[in-house]
Amino acid sequence: MLFSLNPFFFSPAFADAQPIIAQKINLGVNLAGRSKVDCFSGDNTVVGVTVYNSSTRLLKSFILSGPNWTKQTKLGTFNPDNSGLSKVHYLNDDGTVATGVAKNDNERDPRGRGIIWSGPNWATKTELGSLRADNTGISDVAGLSSDGTIA
Repeated sequence: MLFSLNPFFFSPAFADAQPIIAQKINLGVNLAGRSKVDCFSGDNTVVGVTVYNSSTRLLKSFILSGPNWTKQTKLGTFNPDNSGLSKVHYLNDDGTVATGVAKNDNERDPRGRGIIWSGPNWATKTELGSLRADNTGISDVAGLSSDGTIA
């Protein structure tokens, strides 16, 4: 049995509350396909978005920042030309560090490896490798600390 001493949960206002949309903002990016918001910074000023491009069948991630999230920054991959898959999972509280998965064309597995994007415009890419002795295989990021120092 669950008891709550919080009167808010039993108030009519809570039971009848309807969501209010104050303004609709298009978070789309300049690729053909579907986009999905994956994460927000703690202060909601930075947004991580992943886009599925139906023509290339690849996931690409972007950081949206600035007023009304109008600045779009494409997150790189492990390939020198930044081609291939990227998927953002988490942002730290101030939005300066992002984590996710990116594809390295040298790897046979299409699922990619864990990555941390940091630095100016999230251009510094840190590959997390794998737990195998020879560092092969896949990896992912399951969380990020609020200050971005632990993934």
